[in-house]
Amino acid sequence: MGGGSCRADREIGPVEVFRTGDELIFQWDRFDLLREAHPGLKAVLKLRGRAGDKEVPVDLADPAVKGTLVVDLSSFGICSGWELVVVDGAGKPVLEQRADSIPEASAPGRFADLPGGAVAFIEKGKAMGAAGPYPRISLPSTKELRPVMIDRPARSVSKAAITIPVTTDAEPPLRGAIALSRQTDAPLDATRASLYLSYKKAIFAGGKLDRWHKFLVEVPIQSGWGKGVGDETVDLGTDIKVHITNEVGKPDWQGIQHNILGDDDADLGQTAAATDDEGRIYWMASNGLVRFDPATARFERAPGDFSMNSLQKLCPGGDVMKGSPGWLSNGVYFVCTRGRVFLTVIGDSLSGPTGSDTPARRIGGVFSVSQDWSDAAAFTADIRLHVGSWEKATPTLYPTPPPLGADARKLGHTMVTDAGLFIQTAGGKYAEAGGPWRLDLDDQGHTKAFGEVTRLADTVSKDGRTAFPPTQETKVHGVTKTSMVHVGTIWGRKLVAMTNPGELIIPRSSIRQLLMSDGWDDALLLPANSKHSFRTYAGAPEGVVTVKYDVMEKVRQSPDAKGALADSLKGGPSLGPCYLVTPIPGQADQALAVCEYAVYPLANLDFSRIGDRNAVTKTSVPPGTAVTAKLGPYDSLWVDQGDERWLYITGYTGMTRIQYAKAGKVSAAMTSDVFHSRMSPQAVDGHPRGGLKQYDRIFPVFGGRLMNSGTGRSGRGGTAFTTGLELFDPKHLGAEGSGDPVPSQTSAYLSRCCGALGTLQSRLVWNAADGSLRQEIFGSGRPSQVYVDELEARDKAFAPSNLEEKIFRYEVRDPEGLRDLFGFSVPRGENGESPDSFLALSPCHRFLVILLSDGSVYSFHLAENRFVDGITMKTPAGPAVEPVGFRRPGETILTAPDGQLYFLAAPSPPEVGSVQFNRLVIGRGGELAVEPHLEITGTSPEDWQDLPNSVRCFMPDLKNRDGSVDFIVGWDSKDRTEAKPFVRVIPDFVPPRGRE
Repeated sequence: MGGGSCRADREIGPVEVFRTGDELIFQWDRFDLLREAHPGLKAVLKLRGRAGDKEVPVDLADPAVKGTLVVDLSSFGICSGWELVVVDGAGKPVLEQRADSIPEASAPGRFADLPGGAVAFIEKGKAMGAAGPYPRISLPSTKELRPVMIDRPARSVSKAAITIPVTTDAEPPLRGAIALSRQTDAPLDATRASLYLSYKKAIFAGGKLDRWHKFLVEVPIQSGWGKGVGDETVDLGTDIKVHITNEVGKPDWQGIQHNILGDDDADLGQTAAATDDEGRIYWMASNGLVRFDPATARFERAPGDFSMNSLQKLCPGGDVMKGSPGWLSNGVYFVCTRGRVFLTVIGDSLSGPTGSDTPARRIGGVFSVSQDWSDAAAFTADIRLHVGSWEKATPTLYPTPPPLGADARKLGHTMVTDAGLFIQTAGGKYAEAGGPWRLDLDDQGHTKAFGEVTRLADTVSKDGRTAFPPTQETKVHGVTKTSMVHVGTIWGRKLVAMTNPGELIIPRSSIRQLLMSDGWDDALLLPANSKHSFRTYAGAPEGVVTVKYDVMEKVRQSPDAKGALADSLKGGPSLGPCYLVTPIPGQADQALAVCEYAVYPLANLDFSRIGDRNAVTKTSVPPGTAVTAKLGPYDSLWVDQGDERWLYITGYTGMTRIQYAKAGKVSAAMTSDVFHSRMSPQAVDGHPRGGLKQYDRIFPVFGGRLMNSGTGRSGRGGTAFTTGLELFDPKHLGAEGSGDPVPSQTSAYLSRCCGALGTLQSRLVWNAADGSLRQEIFGSGRPSQVYVDELEARDKAFAPSNLEEKIFRYEVRDPEGLRDLFGFSVPRGENGESPDSFLALSPCHRFLVILLSDGSVYSFHLAENRFVDGITMKTPAGPAVEPVGFRRPGETILTAPDGQLYFLAAPSPPEVGSVQFNRLVIGRGGELAVEPHLEITGTSPEDWQDLPNSVRCFMPDLKNRDGSVDFIVGWDSKDRTEAKPFVRVIPDFVPPRGRE
């Protein structure tokens, strides 16, 4: 190794240095502890060669540095010695090592490269051009894999022992959607209005989630808020109204009576809401239709036990399904006109074969019910079907069945017109299936005429068979009747911003629009794409009114809240993490989490008192208010910008950032700065990235930059060119709330038509000749036939010719930035099919570790583009080991802070019921081994099944600073009906140093 080490070197552990081919590897033992103990680390690497000495500066504080330095010697030549000097942020020496010789670490291939053997398919990127040079990668045969038997580990914990209750001293209810309607104090006065905000509170019984109790908070709008100039804060305290109902419906098939607002976790108006001419607000709730009437300040459920099944009976086959084209889908939009509520069931898809009593098709159409709920028999007798999506409906939206497996039919919001309704598609690819359509109605809401048109102004249908009178969208004071109820900034008229659960932001210019008073007309509005954050008008008063109110105290005062709802505000069980859990940098035993659905509020989890309380304490972040992420998180990253600490979150529908602290002090007020819409991307491969439905990953790139990956979701958005990467510099985001465009680079061609990019990995490589730096990036994925089929005609030539699983290689180097290189297919499984792949980097960063879903593992030499070793993992009973994955972010191989690799394996045999973590060990030469690490036992063979797909994180012990790391496991967000008031903690998953 060589001598000359200081005290910190001996405490942290020496740096191992070896050469392999043209790469010089510097590998730290517990670099995480070194960086934790010494902020601001910098290093200078001195190399001696035939052409002279070279100094390479290394910023070890850059988050993209992961503890192993890879130096490219291909342009430098033979390196005869080295010296490494590390200093902290103050310039104080931390570590110094040198050597006059460098050991060689060979990586002999274990696979025979035989003539005529399998060779990887190469997917060519745009950066290298058509000629390449692209590598020839020989694929190993499964017959060449070494079988490795995995025994049970020595350490075992019971699932019950690691399951820790989550409790809270006081927790506010969660806020959901917002609607605008008449005031309960003046229901007949159309010039007075209130904002109605939906809330919900989790009710627990016996340590388990029993139900969600939903209610409305009414905030009367004061005309005075629209006067004056400048910003103002108004604290209403309890001068608001809460509307709570304890009414239940008829018993369901299990004999359970549910609250008429539903007791699942979907809030009122989460997807749709509508108002009628009397100001009553309508929602779907647990498969039924409910409304709130400002005139009576009461909730009502549609009579006759109305539900989606009431609409199903109007379809062929009725509710018994025999002969029916399918089940009605769940997505519903609705509007009110002509004394009726029109329900547009938006989906039409075929996911499997038909012919059974429960066909796999999901159908839709336009239905309606009366707004007169005084007579249940009359209401039930007057449920109407106006148009269906199935081809034999009279009339029909589509003359042919939907393609199998392609969710390409979806309706958008229905518009109210002077003649009836205008039915839109969801846009994009959905428009190819047909539409839009006109549905003209008489005064009683009966169908007069129906036909497909090109635009609302058309007076003849596309087929020429139906004539329509001229019409236009119905407006009230210039505001479309369809959008009157919608006033939020996420979707709607963009007049009010909901920040935290007890706070609203209302520009003074919005008051006149919300009240539609003083001769207001929507024609006054400036264009939606103007520089203003809210829809405003010329000459509008400037300034923002922040309206605060005390939900918890008002609910406590309400007689309707007595019992379980009021008791829930006093504290007790609380939901554990299921969307996000991440340790807070520098704070021992503390993590940020997102535990609830819809608005996704941030919470702090305190693990410090598990020993004496056997509980994890949960508090809102910031205390008492709870900032909402505004999107469902998929991944997160802590980013320090100057003296500010930000939490960046990628998730469903976007990216956001939250300033957590400034100058070392946690922010007293936080907001979620959703910034993805400000990106100004440049496609480095000539193919702009299509619209994303979800942003999957975010990770650091050297120089303070960030990279995200994202994808579409079949049936919900995205194109064949959606999946890919985006590189941007967060410093371009400017101050919080800035609207300046953010330049970025995107690459979507290489992974075109893929459903998603799997676990992304990256390594840094320094060029010894000139000190330049590049970051190599790897991700896995496979093209989806659905996206291939959806390629537009002009893009058919870009369809991937190989639909097998591939590993894609990218890089970032300056000044070019992001470049797509190539992809290569992975070895096929024993059954001849292409399995899914999961990636990680070996601790020495020489090898990509590829775990396949069939239980085989390969090491891949990154510098030489070849497979080195491969094993097939077997259980003592004989079957292959089955890897188990986690979600948010999705990973199957977990990289611990010490750089070691672990994966969870399913029970084998299944009746055993215990799962175990194993450690993947990669030798210096790429040889693979597996070590049993830790077993989790349950009380039954099925007890392990709530562990997969859970959110999780590693939490280093910052209190004892002994090198140990706990493993934190939440619950699966897909299992919201069984939401869990606990978190699982495996202490010392990585044991203290000296006890490995």
